[in-house]
Amino acid sequence: MADRLAKVFGTEEDRVNCPFYAKIGTCRHGDRCSRLHNKPLFSQSICFVHMYANPINSIPGAPTEEQEAAIGREFEDFFIDVFEEASKYGEISEIYVCDNISDHLIGNVYIKYWVEEEAQEAMTKMNGRLYHGKTVVGEFSPVTEFEQARCRQYDEKKCTRGGHCNFLHFKEPRDDVFEDLMCNQPHAGLNGEKIEKGRKRREKDRKARARRNMDPNDPHINDDDPLKHLRGKVYEGVEDDF
Repeated sequence: MADRLAKVFGTEEDRVNCPFYAKIGTCRHGDRCSRLHNKPLFSQSICFVHMYANPINSIPGAPTEEQEAAIGREFEDFFIDVFEEASKYGEISEIYVCDNISDHLIGNVYIKYWVEEEAQEAMTKMNGRLYHGKTVVGEFSPVTEFEQARCRQYDEKKCTRGGHCNFLHFKEPRDDVFEDLMCNQPHAGLNGEKIEKGRKRREKDRKARARRNMDPNDPHINDDDPLKHLRGKVYEGVEDDF
């Protein structure tokens, strides 16, 4: 019986525990769900709920190329803000921003640390503060294997559900921006052999993103300093904003 319960836990066969909450960390039914949401008291992963305000949601119709470029720049500003603040409290293993538009997923930011104590520190220091006038709401997430939570069809540009898909669609900065942040975070290298594993994973992820997204006509590809338009920006980390 114990083996049976272990095998079905968090799957569609589990009639007690919500499979979507176990796999994605949230559920479209919320508190009305007929199955249990086992919220962790401690985890390597934090979800900052609805933190990213995607400008595309306020644009009627399809955005123009100019609008898309502006959205991309604003998103990178946001991504760097959050990354630099979160990396003060420990080494970030993974970070993702949801591009879904469903009520339970819109704007969610997932941050995974190498160790739970670092996630605990980040939760303590960031939760309840303000970012651009909006209260930061964080909760520990059961998701530690994001490959199982992400929509593979979206990565292959084949998802037919669009922003209402129940699996995670991740909005990502340019590869060079991401690599610069990951390699230069203040706690990089302080977790021993885990760092080498993370380097291999990031290299694998970078190659996968490059295959999906690399455009030879993208003017940013040969940019010597991908963060030069953001250099000099001050992140004060004060208690009411960061």
